[in-house]
Amino acid sequence: MMHVEQLSERLRFIALNTPRNTTVADIGTDHAQLPVALALDGLIKKAVASDVNGGPFQNALRNVSNHQLTELIEVRHGNGLTTIKESDEVDVITIAGMGGGLICDILTKGKRHLFNAKTLILQANVAAELVRSWLHNHGYKLQNETMIQEGEHFYEVIVAVSNDEAVVDPYEGVDETLAMRFGPLLMKEQSDAFMQKWHNEYAHLQRIKEQIAIANHQDLNSNEAYVRIQKQIDQIEEVIPNVSNSTRGH
Repeated sequence: MMHVEQLSERLRFIALNTPRNTTVADIGTDHAQLPVALALDGLIKKAVASDVNGGPFQNALRNVSNHQLTELIEVRHGNGLTTIKESDEVDVITIAGMGGGLICDILTKGKRHLFNAKTLILQANVAAELVRSWLHNHGYKLQNETMIQEGEHFYEVIVAVSNDEAVVDPYEGVDETLAMRFGPLLMKEQSDAFMQKWHNEYAHLQRIKEQIAIANHQDLNSNEAYVRIQKQIDQIEEVIPNVSNSTRGH
């Protein structure tokens, strides 16, 4: 897996969680780095690499051609999932590098183009809770998820499968509201990146709360913004023990 190992950490996680010997549709493919690496390492049968923007579409065409992969990877120019043409064309759909809201919009508008795809691998730059909620509401089970830190940015990658009875529902026995926001598998694992993200977020929310308190002299319990921030702080304290101790002085 020489080429997969050269990908960024988040694309590498997607590649390693892509079922072997499948046909993959990479939506918003940009330079088609992911399908090219998967094809070069012989991990997939075929791929569709699509992008709605002309520049990335041309970049993908060039990259696929330069690696002599035009027989294995078909590059298409189009919006979201509309580039998937046949019901049995793809087994896996990957969407990476977008906000959670946009990913949900693509899935909703292109729902009939999901067809028989068994696996969705979705990497949200922000608002991953929207992605979890969409998957949960449309019958997909979370198979895996990870938090990846690149510089000061944190990315969440979610692997979900449809109609797989072998996958245990990670929402069972946990507070669903917390699980949607923090990720049921991430909450259980509590990786270094996960802890760092939520410690940072906790400190950020505390600063906002203090600013609201300074600017408002009336009863803060009637201030909607203050109450909303406090609720978010309470949730972090519930998920991460002793977070208040470790963020003092930030």
